[in-house]
Amino acid sequence: MANISALVPSCLNGFRSLNDSLAALLPESGRVDGDIPEDLRPSIKNELGRFRVWVTNLGAHRTGNSSLDYRLRDASHIRTQVTNLLNGLLECLQDGASIANGTVEPWDKMEPTSEDEDSDSDGFEPHAPAGLTELSQIVSEASEIINCLFTLSVSIHNPAPHDRFRRSAMTDTSPYEEFDTAHIRHKFPSADQGIVRQLGKANSFRRQYFRYREEHHRKLAQGLPDEGMEPPCDDTKTIADSTVASSLPQHLKTSKLDGSGFENCDIRSEAGRTESSFAPSSAPDGSRSRMPSMPDEAQQGPFECPFCYRVISVKTTTEWRKHVFGDLRPYICLYPDCSAAGQDFQRRHQWIQHVQKAHWKILLCPLGCKDLYIEDILALEAHLATFHKEHAETLSPESLIQLSEQERPLDTSKKCELCDEELDSFKAYARHVGRHQEDVALFVLPDRGLDEESLEGKEKALGPDHTSTLDTVNNLGILYSDQGRLKEAETMYQRALEGKEKALGPDHTSTLSTVNNLGLLYSDQGRLKEAETMYQRALEGKEKALGPDHTSTLNTVYNLGILYQTQGRLKEAEVMYQRALSGSS
Repeated sequence: MANISALVPSCLNGFRSLNDSLAALLPESGRVDGDIPEDLRPSIKNELGRFRVWVTNLGAHRTGNSSLDYRLRDASHIRTQVTNLLNGLLECLQDGASIANGTVEPWDKMEPTSEDEDSDSDGFEPHAPAGLTELSQIVSEASEIINCLFTLSVSIHNPAPHDRFRRSAMTDTSPYEEFDTAHIRHKFPSADQGIVRQLGKANSFRRQYFRYREEHHRKLAQGLPDEGMEPPCDDTKTIADSTVASSLPQHLKTSKLDGSGFENCDIRSEAGRTESSFAPSSAPDGSRSRMPSMPDEAQQGPFECPFCYRVISVKTTTEWRKHVFGDLRPYICLYPDCSAAGQDFQRRHQWIQHVQKAHWKILLCPLGCKDLYIEDILALEAHLATFHKEHAETLSPESLIQLSEQERPLDTSKKCELCDEELDSFKAYARHVGRHQEDVALFVLPDRGLDEESLEGKEKALGPDHTSTLDTVNNLGILYSDQGRLKEAETMYQRALEGKEKALGPDHTSTLSTVNNLGLLYSDQGRLKEAETMYQRALEGKEKALGPDHTSTLNTVYNLGILYQTQGRLKEAEVMYQRALSGSS
């Protein structure tokens, strides 16, 4: 059985051969075939784009331990299906190229034989309906095979959620926790600070997971040949993405890859990088976060989720919501000292079953006070000290709980731990607190509309100087910098910096992140003195606000080390590198 990693470049070469053969039939080539439909070449390019999305999503072109062959080594039935489909696709492409270059005559151009005429008299029609050619049928068959590959990838690419989160846990969340905790505190000012920290940490972990998924997707995409002309690359090389035009939406096209080789995508450092501002793709402050709309591609069959980068198949809004919340795992237990602290729940019913079984309890006075429902052990101890002083000192907290704890009636009221609203039943509690947690989790979803239009929308909705608007301005600067549009990036950074200095103050950590980004931009432009000024300002501010060993502080330390090395100040560079290394260990 052929390796998947060997069949993929063969298929890419098959696409190229078919496309080249059709190009030779264009008017400027001197070889014109009027029976070739005008939309055939665009259709082939579109199918090539879809095939490349499938390949990069699964890393089907890779070799070694990251290859699809290796990952399916214990699932031979799936591997057999994949190779059969790839062989079928390759055969289609080769047949199409043979017809297009004139090597084989298609059946739609064959002259009927006497046997055919005899068959016609019996009612059998050997030729296709008007307008249908063998070439168009081949392209249609190739499209169907690619649809099957996408459908199959849903099974290939769907591990248990807790395993996915465990792998992402190797990435540091500390750069996000301050921001996420501050957001929860602002949203629920009356909530207990322990719950605030718990929810903030959960959101930071979700950010970490989506970042891991993005990096893993980028890693799988590396090494795919540009036009299918080259053999499979090994795991140490990268090559630029294809520029083949297709009707695919932008978020399904593989992103441009740099040539710097692989990063370790499982443990990725913040050092030497820009710092994003985390603005939600949601509603303005104080309102509920929005569930992102289902991508249009969902109606066309399996597609790549823009958040987790897995190929999924959903047809309805309900299925889409279920998938998004499956990625977010939005529910956690809010009870202090719970044995399941830190555990998240994928579905609301799983969370609320835990709450009912472990925590939906009430304490009754063990000495017979009727119709007295007590919320917690401290209140019970206070009751005993006031009304049953003679017994208060003889009962330990453990024995009090054993004597007093009863299942709480489902129709009793309880306050929401987050907003203090009185809820009249267990059902109301589940619905109300569940929605709060969904709202909190949706806040972390990456903004899919990071462009001038999304900035314009925020400017209209929130104003040009709102901190959420300025976060988008900062992140647009990062985008422009990554695209090499350095002047536009500088304009964005300068605007973000001026706005944040006014709104948040010059020493706020969000302001200092933009200062760090400006330093990196100046360094890229060769403006090394200005870069050093920015880095020094960012470093001093972060040391005061976050401490000398915070990840964000060490990020700027490392950037300074790179700058000093560029300037030839090697001893100073070594000091910075050593500090960054010792602080992160």
